[in-house]
Amino acid sequence: MAILKLYERLLSCKPSDGSVAIESEGDTIRGHTTIRLASVLAWKRLAALAIVVGGASSAFAIYTLGWHESSSRPKPTDASARTVTDAAGTHRVITLRYGDVVLRPEAATRCEASAEGGIPNLFCTRIHAGRYQVIFYSDTVLVWPLDCPRCGPDGPVFHYLWTPYLLRAGPKSQRIGALELRNRSRAVTYADALRVFGKPSSCDLLGNPLDSRAIWRSLGIRLKLATLGGLPPGKDACTAPRSMFIDTAYVSGTQWQPAKGLKVGLPVAAVRDLYPHAYQPHPDVGRPGPAYWIVHARMRCVVGICGSPVVTVPMLTASIRAGKVAGFFFPVGAQGE
Repeated sequence: MAILKLYERLLSCKPSDGSVAIESEGDTIRGHTTIRLASVLAWKRLAALAIVVGGASSAFAIYTLGWHESSSRPKPTDASARTVTDAAGTHRVITLRYGDVVLRPEAATRCEASAEGGIPNLFCTRIHAGRYQVIFYSDTVLVWPLDCPRCGPDGPVFHYLWTPYLLRAGPKSQRIGALELRNRSRAVTYADALRVFGKPSSCDLLGNPLDSRAIWRSLGIRLKLATLGGLPPGKDACTAPRSMFIDTAYVSGTQWQPAKGLKVGLPVAAVRDLYPHAYQPHPDVGRPGPAYWIVHARMRCVVGICGSPVVTVPMLTASIRAGKVAGFFFPVGAQGE
């Protein structure tokens, strides 16, 4: 894993270069390991979710906790520490478990290994109150203003991607790069997609003015748009972006991949290796198949005829063609009802 770099005074949004260090002694907060963390360095050149620290004769690194994408919640792992010796000296690498806390009182900074919507993160705040929260994910860094009365759950927020071509899914979240499909205060619209991806290569009606398909060929993205509500007079499913909702999304561009590294063109064996809990259901109308459900969740059945009150539903599937991964499918179901 690459090294995480932060700018000094990150929480005040006034970046400047600095050094990083950590002390070896630890405390305990509510039964969790706590490590004293030092100053912050290098913000926009973020490389990975780790904090590198050094004491008088040693340096430490704190890496992101592990998590299985098919799980409905983060799985805590045992905190561990190992000693590594290289040309720079002897270092201790400390792996956080879910709920562990990192403190640096001299920098007034507290970070906790937590999760949002079932997706692991490192949640950092100023110890004695501050203006921002800084949240690190495997693909994104969010800087959230706390002194903004008009800010809602969807922003405004400073948003920085580790890589712009990451696909992510969990029980409460689905994301294509910077476009969040599910974990929002309202249903995701065609207008949201236009803000993130720009003008599509094409948008075509699917037999009626309330359904359409928008395609971004250079990105390898195809969105099926639908609505159960009305449209403004004289508008259709391609010309009323704020009234059209994303029903499904299909990603076939070779630049895209989930966090585990599965990509279009890899053999089907790679799916089984990276996602041992993935499985192939019977082909479903409206979904590309054959396919593996690589991220799935248990949810209450609220629509249709179900065999039990709680059912397994796909959050992200990998479609297979000729023994290779052909694309990734997100069943979103946001239709504005």
